[in-house]
Amino acid sequence: MRSFLVGTLLLALVQVLASYFIFNQAIGFQPNSVVYFFPLFFIGIFGLVHWQLIKALEKEPKRFVTIFMGATGAKMMVALFTILIISLVLKTDYKHVAVCFIAEYLLFMALEVVFVLKELKTNPTSPK
Repeated sequence: MRSFLVGTLLLALVQVLASYFIFNQAIGFQPNSVVYFFPLFFIGIFGLVHWQLIKALEKEPKRFVTIFMGATGAKMMVALFTILIISLVLKTDYKHVAVCFIAEYLLFMALEVVFVLKELKTNPTSPK
């Protein structure tokens, strides 16, 4: 769990710096400041779900795939509702914000899959 949190914090730092340099330096566009808070949102959501997945793997390894797919679907629904609410509130700048949100969601999802696969390989009770 600790390595996952370190990985998400590093990814969040890279994303914030990349967003700043891409928007401000390369494009010359100043995005809405909500873009810089997305990594905090994703650290919270993905950290909580990852913690629950690891607990589920230890308690019910045979149901892990079902729990993983359900958690992935729930995270996606939360992300879609969040981007819907943000787009309704911002009204003018929502296209850039939505693209940043989806790109960051995909990166955090890829990171979580890597760490879940690593946990499945090291856990002796994991489904084979």
